[in-house]
Amino acid sequence: MRSSNGVLAIAENAPVTIQLTIAFALNPGTGESQRDSRYLTNTYKVNAVYPEAAKREGIQGMVAVEITVNDKGEVIETRATGGHEKLRQAAADAARQFRFSNASGRTVVATVTFDFVL
Repeated sequence: MRSSNGVLAIAENAPVTIQLTIAFALNPGTGESQRDSRYLTNTYKVNAVYPEAAKREGIQGMVAVEITVNDKGEVIETRATGGHEKLRQAAADAARQFRFSNASGRTVVATVTFDFVL
């Protein structure tokens, strides 16, 4: 939002909304994909830290992060697959700290979406 003098006004703690979407579950080594979101339940999540440079430039938007979750529910790999380049690392760093209950007993792949809003 711009103030009356044209300067970008930024909230001190700009919100980042998190949406967990189980895009697909993958059974590694078999090439078999399973479209069932019942296997993963989020047990711990952290909010992404809004990058200062992105705030200053007024950059906002959604960032999709593909996560690989092992059988213990730990995120073992992250990859930002969409969104503004200046927001991607913050989203991937936050997603890496998530924890899940993984009922499949196998490694699964899911997508977490972060919405950076000023």
